[in-house]
Amino acid sequence: MKKTRVKKEIYRMCLTVVFVVLTFILSRLAIYLPFFGNNAYRLSLTSVPIVISSLILGPLYGGIVGGLGDLIGALLFPVGPYFFGFTLDSALLGVVPGLIYFLYNKSKKSSAFILSFISLGIISFIVSYVSLKDSIKLSGYTLNFNLALKISIPLIYSFLLVASILCALLIKKKDNYIIVIISSVLANEFLVSGLLASIWKQMLYGIDFFVGVSTSLFLLIITLPVKAIIISALYPATRYAVNQTSLGIAQFNTLANK
Repeated sequence: MKKTRVKKEIYRMCLTVVFVVLTFILSRLAIYLPFFGNNAYRLSLTSVPIVISSLILGPLYGGIVGGLGDLIGALLFPVGPYFFGFTLDSALLGVVPGLIYFLYNKSKKSSAFILSFISLGIISFIVSYVSLKDSIKLSGYTLNFNLALKISIPLIYSFLLVASILCALLIKKKDNYIIVIISSVLANEFLVSGLLASIWKQMLYGIDFFVGVSTSLFLLIITLPVKAIIISALYPATRYAVNQTSLGIAQFNTLANK
């Protein structure tokens, strides 16, 4: 029994290494956006293997994948000065999905509650920001919020988030991982990449916190559907492959011990 447990942990560690390598490779393919005169924002699929690893291996290993993937990339191919806060963000990107999946297994309604709560928070932030601000500056370009934009922007986000919730809830599956994935991506993009990362960007680059969060939420229109679709497509196949490999190893060990 003890040997079996040790072998499972070794297998998990090997999978962790694979996910770390994938995270590192995808981080090198990121597209940096020169907003506010620096590379504070990027479009990347780095979080895809991080989220999948967290859903399969749990929040602990997911956090290790995210943290190590960022640390190795920052040390070997630095884009700028190393800052621990961004490594913490990457680690949290791996912790959050595993926790949401754990809560989902405890109560099927928990993911829907998390999804609705975060969606409400995003919509409230967007409505408040657009109502109070008359413009936003991005790389020297000023976007003025006229009445049409002040009405249409909150409506676009409301439609996107409500559609995400309905899509997740209407899919009838015994293991409805879709709602977990959408909740995970939304939580990561808003709480980690939006709120927490904006604190670091204000410290490092002098980007106003609310402007930083708003910029992240504008990018959410692109990142949410793309990442949710890719992860939803890859996760079942990856989980199946991992389970089959684990089963094959277990059968081999059983035959070897006879």
